[in-house]
Amino acid sequence: MDIGLDPSTESIINAILMMSSSLGLRNVAEGIETEEQIRFFESSSCDILQGYMFSKPLSIEEVWAKFAVPEQPFRAQFQSIALGL
Repeated sequence: MDIGLDPSTESIINAILMMSSSLGLRNVAEGIETEEQIRFFESSSCDILQGYMFSKPLSIEEVWAKFAVPEQPFRAQFQSIALGL
């Protein structure tokens, strides 16, 4: 990504984020690898950030081991989504 390097790229990203937000959609920025990208998306109304800055890709088992909570009412639904079922 050319965040911090190309104002045109940033303008396009901001337009997409505003459009999807106005449609009631949640935004996910994928591939976050730098602090600069984090700052940009945090200031751009992006709902969710993911990428190597936060974690390497995890298997479903690793996700549950890392983030499991005592009450897991949506576990089956989450597994279906994660496994593409």
